[in-house]
Amino acid sequence: MTAWETRTTTRFKGKEAGQWTVKCYDETAPVLLDPNDKEKPKIFSQDITFDAYGNLDEKTTPKLSLESAKLNGANELKFDITLFGLKQQGTEWTKSLPQTNGYGVGKFNGYAVGDNGQIIATYSNQQTQLIAQVVMASFTNPGGLQPTGDNCWTETGASGVALIGTSGTGSFGNIRDKMLEASNVDMSNELVKMMTQQRNYQSNAQTIKTQDQLLQTLVTMR
Repeated sequence: MTAWETRTTTRFKGKEAGQWTVKCYDETAPVLLDPNDKEKPKIFSQDITFDAYGNLDEKTTPKLSLESAKLNGANELKFDITLFGLKQQGTEWTKSLPQTNGYGVGKFNGYAVGDNGQIIATYSNQQTQLIAQVVMASFTNPGGLQPTGDNCWTETGASGVALIGTSGTGSFGNIRDKMLEASNVDMSNELVKMMTQQRNYQSNAQTIKTQDQLLQTLVTMR
């Protein structure tokens, strides 16, 4: 399971006065490559024009339409990067360090089950995602359920219709993660007691057998 996120790189290149070419590509989509260079991702390009006042020309399409192929079962990704609000300044420009506000591709590390029954997946990029919700069922007459083996039960007319809900709500119980239900009995102590009782039973049974044999002997002697 992979959390697929995009991280795009956008570059501007000046052509003539007031005219620029914007090029953008997805760094995390290696499956969609440039047909002219198989080592580089496909680049999406758009020409934009500014008027004499530095405003974006309305005749220019102020957005980049990007698309990525399917990856690891994920749906095809299509989105637009809007360029509205860009201004062209007449002064010298300086290049600043890029700032990234997204996160890279993450691989599935594991999952945890919360007390509310939510199954949360964790990924290598420090992100989490809700992937499932465990629900609970309540019956008017639990004794009317039909056992099917392996600690499984099915609904019957005697049990009533199942009422579905989540953990900790209404009359439903709570789900505990990483907890094993165990017996409150000291097994070793109980086994010793059982062996002692068995010995006592065998001893008493032998005593009764001996008494019975004595009585039979006395009856024969008469």
